[in-house]
Formats: sequence, C-alpha cells, structure tokens
Amino acid sequence: MTPEALRQLHEARARSKKIRRAVTVAHFDGWCVAIFAGLTLMGSAVSFSFPGMLVGIGMGAVAWIEFTSARQLVQLDPASIKRLAWNQLFLAGILLAYAAYALWTGLRDPAAYAGVVSSQLNDPELARMVGPIENLVRWLLLAIYGTLAFVAITVQGSTALYYLTRGKYLRAYLEQTPRWILDAQRSGLPI
Repeated sequence: MTPEALRQLHEARARSKKIRRAVTVAHFDGWCVAIFAGLTLMGSAVSFSFPGMLVGIGMGAVAWIEFTSARQLVQLDPASIKRLAWNQLFLAGILLAYAAYALWTGLRDPAAYAGVVSSQLNDPELARMVGPIENLVRWLLLAIYGTLAFVAITVQGSTALYYLTRGKYLRAYLEQTPRWILDAQRSGLPI
C-alpha cells in the first residue's frame, strides 16, 4: 500500500468512529431485547399470559430488526439509521401498551391481587397487621408499570434520537471516504 492509501485508511477509520459506535449500541441493544424477549416468553408460557406472549413475540421481532439493521449499518446503508430509530419507537410502543394494559386490568380490580396476597397470610392477626392490602396493591401496580412506561419513553426515545443523530456522520463518511475504501468495507473488510 502506498503512503497515500494508508493515510486515507487512517482518516476513514477516524471518521467512522461514531458509526462503529452506533453498530455496537445496536448489537448491545439487540442482545438485551432478545434476552428479555426470551424471559418474557418463558414467563408468559408458565403463567399462560396471552398479553405477555404478545409482548415477548414483539420484543423478539424488535431484536431481530435491531440485529438486521446493525448489519446493514456495517454495510453503510443509510436507510438502516431510520430503521434503527423506528425500531426503538416500536419497542417503546410495545412497552407502553403493555404497561397501560397491566395498569388498567390491575387497577380495575385490585381485590383480585389482594386476594392472592391475603391467601398467603394464614394468620388472621398477620393479615390485620398488613392492613388494607388493596391500597398497597394499587401503589405497587402504579410503581411497577409507571416505571416501565417511564423507561420506555426515556430509554427507547433517547436511543431513537441517538440513532437519528448518527445519520449526519454516516452521510459525511460516505461523502468524504474514497470509493475503494467504501467498497472494501462493504465487502467485509473491517476499517
């Protein structure tokens, strides 16, 4: 290789740093979502929860799209950036819908949950000490599913914005990098 080619490779590597970081984020996110999808599907199968199964299947689809889009980003496909961002918003929608459904069903009849808890309290004195369990159940439902909704909005929303901001770096990389380097990278050569 000529000194000029080596210089171009070095500059391309420096320019691609933020793109490579986005690929790493997509792989990490894909694995996290895939693991949670598997756990959700297993838990839903054990408890025979149809809504949980739908959430697990949706999360599995999100993980697959995340991995596929990360691979496309490695191939320098500009459309992969928007796919990654929309995928995060889709995940946020799944999580928000599940949180809303769980809150609606739980708050509609907190006595059902309270009955499960109080049935575990065989001692009447212990049951009296626990007090009005329905209020505790309401607060727990609000805390758990409110936190899920907050995380869905902030984490997935922030990740979607992160991906969208990578678009300018990808465009600049494609414009400023010599064609021979782009072709080598698209054929699988790590830069």
